[in-house]
Amino acid sequence: MKSARIGVDTLLARWEGQELDVSKTDLIEAKKELEGLLLTLPSFLKKSKAGSGQRTYITRRINTFKVAVLYMDVLIEKLEQV
Repeated sequence: MKSARIGVDTLLARWEGQELDVSKTDLIEAKKELEGLLLTLPSFLKKSKAGSGQRTYITRRINTFKVAVLYMDVLIEKLEQV
């Protein structure tokens, strides 16, 4: 749950142009957790029917996780430069 919260907070901070108040360690752990979840989602996508609401939901979740992980990478890099 903590990783999911950090992922959401990362997306919101990026979209709203605000700073995210999270430690580098928590950010790295959350990123690893989301990357692990991202690996499991394609198997659910294969099981869903084309054009179904479930498939749309899983596709959106995959895309959201990818964006969150990308933004986390940027934040981690930024913290390493300090």
